[in-house]
Formats: sequence, structure tokens, C-alpha cells
Amino acid sequence: SEVRLTISSSNAKEGTVEPGTLIFNKDNWGEPQTVTVQGQDDNVRDGNVNYTVFFAPSESNDEDYNGIQASPIKVTNIDNDVAGLNINIPAEDFEVLEGQNQTILVKLNTQPKKEVKIAMVVDNKDEAAFNVPEITLDAESWNTGESVYLSGISDYIIDGDKPVKVTFTAASEDEDYNLEPVVFDALVKDVDVADLVVN
Repeated sequence: SEVRLTISSSNAKEGTVEPGTLIFNKDNWGEPQTVTVQGQDDNVRDGNVNYTVFFAPSESNDEDYNGIQASPIKVTNIDNDVAGLNINIPAEDFEVLEGQNQTILVKLNTQPKKEVKIAMVVDNKDEAAFNVPEITLDAESWNTGESVYLSGISDYIIDGDKPVKVTFTAASEDEDYNLEPVVFDALVKDVDVADLVVN
């Protein structure tokens, strides 16, 4: 008679087993069967988490192979998640024209335990500014993020292109998200030209 062995994980959010059932019979009883234990990436910085792979008592009409239970196996899911800001700027050479906007998508690398406030600052407010001073991301929005807009300020002066520094600073009751500021260099392109207007 065939022998059925059921295998399960104590915490499927941290690790799964595949397949969950092994069947041995008169044709394959001597052949090893492989069970894959797969650690799950939960996108949460929760440290290394222990779980257990359990083997239920075997089921068979053969009394010699019915009710045999293998010892459980302890497994650790190694956490590889690192808290951080994921800031998608349009290009490596970040430029914005006077009077125009550039869209910046701001996300988090991991799901936070508490909401995260992200402040945006430009070091020269005469040259560029954000549409909002701050955004908030939480456990629901961390991965979709929020778009902000950096605008070049029209000064109507031929003063050449101006470099600015753009700073993103995260703060949260989640200690993992009290991060060092992230700073980008940007260039505000001067679009003003000398011209004579006659009415």
C-alpha cells in the first residue's frame, strides 16, 4: 500500500514547503523525494525569524508504515530587508527648466511599522521649490509611494544655469526610518534671453 507523508510550515509568512505531500509506493519506495523549503521575502525589517517544518504521522493501509512521524526541522528565515528611501529622479544628470516642473517619485524600501514623514528642502529657494514641503508614507502606501514636483523658479534674469542641492529627510516613530538625509544635485536651467519688445 502507498504511504502518504504530509509536510507543513509553522509560519507560511516566513517560509513555505513544496510539495506539501509525498507519496511512496511499491514503484518509488527506494527513490529519494525532494522537499523545497522557501524563505519568504516579506519586505519588513523584522530581523531573523525562526519557524519549524513539521511532518505529520504517515498514513498508510500498511500497518508497518502507518503512524510513523519524522522529527521536525527548525529553520531560520534570514532577514534581507534594509530600511531606506527609494527616490526615483528623472535622470542621473538631474535638470529642471525655469518655469517647468520635474516629477520625483518617493517610496520606501520596506514596509514601515509606523508612518514616515519625508521633508523636502532646496538649498536655494530663489532657484527651485517643491510643490509641498512634506509627504507621509505608511504601511499601505510605502511601496506605491507619492509623486512630488520640483519647479524651476522663473526669475526673468539672464543669470545662467544654477546648481542646487535637494534634500530628503525621513523621520518616524519607527526607529528604522530615522535615516540620514538623502541629497541630490540638480541644475536649474536658465531659459531667459535678451530681447526687445516693441508695442
